Amino acid sequence: MNNDLDIAKTESTLPSEKTNTYKFEQSGQGTNIGLAQNVHNTTVNIMLPSSNNMIGAPTYIQKTINMEYFNLFVILGEQYDKPYFVVDIKRALTVVEGTAKSIHDKLASFSEEAKVEIMSYPCIFANENYRYSPPETTPSVPQMAQYGFITKIQQLHNGDLKIYFQSLTMCPIPQDLLSSMVTELDLQGNDTFNEFDRTHWSIKNVNIVEELKLKGISLLIPSI
Repeated sequence: MNNDLDIAKTESTLPSEKTNTYKFEQSGQGTNIGLAQNVHNTTVNIMLPSSNNMIGAPTYIQKTINMEYFNLFVILGEQYDKPYFVVDIKRALTVVEGTAKSIHDKLASFSEEAKVEIMSYPCIFANENYRYSPPETTPSVPQMAQYGFITKIQQLHNGDLKIYFQSLTMCPIPQDLLSSMVTELDLQGNDTFNEFDRTHWSIKNVNIVEELKLKGISLLIPSI
């Protein structure tokens, strides 16, 4: 089965002489990646499968991604193997859990306008670090976080937030690397205890794609 991921700059900012496009193709066990060149904007358009871990061929939706920010989800025991997960409202975009007050004041209302803005940011989906919350069975591989996007935010009757998402499973990220990037990712805490050690949802004014590129990891988004 072939999956295509196309990324291009928004139409209004495209240079007249050239269109910058990213194309991802995966077939069988092989992966072929074509890199975009000459991308000079932090906002890009992508074609994204609208289903996550669901049976059947995915349909595709277009999303405009703002790479100046990213969502960080850390949830104890969450494997992100369903189409959605739930976040406790008391741990969502709070200043005490690592979201800047200016971002909290703008987005923590979860109004429809705020949801649209939040969904334009890419995401890191992670379990809590195993160093303090090890699974019952010792894992045979290093702990990995996922990269992807929110497709829908639904607020439940008790205030908690149901997050529908699409992860890009071809972009796993070593979690010990993320946890060590305290300064680069503006994490609250230090190398021994930080945001990857507690369940919460925060938003960071950080270009996660560029920061990980400096560490040698490509997240399949054009470089600035």
